[in-house]
Amino acid sequence: MSHKVKPKNPEAALQASMAREVQLRLMDEAVARQGGALAVARWECALGQKDVLADRKRRDENQAADAVLKNKSIKATRKQRLEDLFKAEELAYEEELAMSGFAFRRTRA
Repeated sequence: MSHKVKPKNPEAALQASMAREVQLRLMDEAVARQGGALAVARWECALGQKDVLADRKRRDENQAADAVLKNKSIKATRKQRLEDLFKAEELAYEEELAMSGFAFRRTRA
């Protein structure tokens, strides 16, 4: 069996080559469009993550500031209560001394 070699048609080869070039160009353009869409999607995801991180950071800073203010308020309240307690105990002690006859006179401001 002998193979008969088909004569090549140069016009058909040119048309096939051009069709391949067009197909490759279209595929390259599609890849470029997909790459652009992927870049936009990545940017949007990163932007959302940055927003979440910024909100978390802001919330943490606000909580820290609130904790500082709360601690100051608690310390001031405790100090005032201790001062009131000491004054009350001092007065009670003076009254106790006065009842026993050991009191001395003090001028209060």
